Amino acid sequence: MSDSSGPTVAVVVNKDGGVLGPSETFLRAHIERLPHRTFAVLGNPGTRRWHPDGRYLNSRSLVARGSRWLLDRTGVRSQAAHDRSSLTRALRARKADVVLAEYGPTALSVLPVCTNAGIPLVAHFHGWDAYVLTAEESARAQYRALWAEATAIIAVSRHMQQHLVSLGAPADRVVWNPCGAEPDPTPADPASAPPKFVSIGRPTSKKATTVILLAFAAVRSRIPTVRLDLVGADADVMTAQLVRALGIESSVTFHGPRPHEYILGLLRGARCYLHPSVTAPDGDREGTPVSVLEAMAAGLPVVSTLHGGIPDVLAAGGGTMVPEFDVAATAEAMIRYAEDATLAATVGAEGRRQLESRWAMHHSLARLGEVVSAAARRDSARLAQLSLNGVSE
Repeated sequence: MSDSSGPTVAVVVNKDGGVLGPSETFLRAHIERLPHRTFAVLGNPGTRRWHPDGRYLNSRSLVARGSRWLLDRTGVRSQAAHDRSSLTRALRARKADVVLAEYGPTALSVLPVCTNAGIPLVAHFHGWDAYVLTAEESARAQYRALWAEATAIIAVSRHMQQHLVSLGAPADRVVWNPCGAEPDPTPADPASAPPKFVSIGRPTSKKATTVILLAFAAVRSRIPTVRLDLVGADADVMTAQLVRALGIESSVTFHGPRPHEYILGLLRGARCYLHPSVTAPDGDREGTPVSVLEAMAAGLPVVSTLHGGIPDVLAAGGGTMVPEFDVAATAEAMIRYAEDATLAATVGAEGRRQLESRWAMHHSLARLGEVVSAAARRDSARLAQLSLNGVSE
């Protein structure tokens, strides 16, 4: 519910096509459920659109596009200048008091607009933007400017908070606030579910699909009835060959990208959730994976890794964490839950209790609301307090 006495928040997301993906539930929540008056602009610079009606900030007519191209080519006015001008008009038209920029590249692109318009900027980092992009030589000067100018910076894990500070972000403006998940009203029942494992993730190197498959093969050699559902990507050449080489084709299903409700259905019929994240070769890490929170919300035990923000939410209960790339430890944890349905139900219930008490979406949104409200007031003392205290208990 919006707070009519609070600030007006502009949520800006650089996004191909200007449309949110099915897995970006946390961005939808920030746009639709932040406890303030909120509007959103989605799309990459030059093609930004109002959300949800999809109207472009800059006209996409052939004449208008041709005119902007000509002005850019002749050096009269760059496309970037056009984008900054149209975004400035949009923020002023809706009387934005503060901008919440989702992801580091978005924050960089709107920084000149916020600086020139005198609008406080909250830069929200989520994962790859904090670990990969900040390491690029070409971006370092831009990020130094962001550290200097941003009113507040949000990290979704303790590790990310410390990492951003180590890069020069001011410690008294970097606030830890993981994204949340909704408690599933019809949770899973691991005690009666078959020994089925589910894992969700896009096809990136930090998701460690090969670790999942190797561990699952070891589990299947001991418990032939186990099954594995992988959601988020179809089998590529490497994973398809690995599945065949391990002889587990009949027990593994690649579901590809699926909508949120479909994923919830898979979780409700599972015994355990897998998320063995690893540090990618380029240094990329997870923040606090929303899918781990959603598995906890569904009442499933989680087998995951000591990685990123995962210990932040699992340390108090809800699953088993193992070292990155440790196939044997992953398999052993899976076997415990596959062989003991009562244990799976007990651990899953504790994870759900932890989520409801600390990591539910309303906790995350309330915390985010505090940050943007303090930023809108330029209340540096309150932001410093938030940066020290972390998530509210």
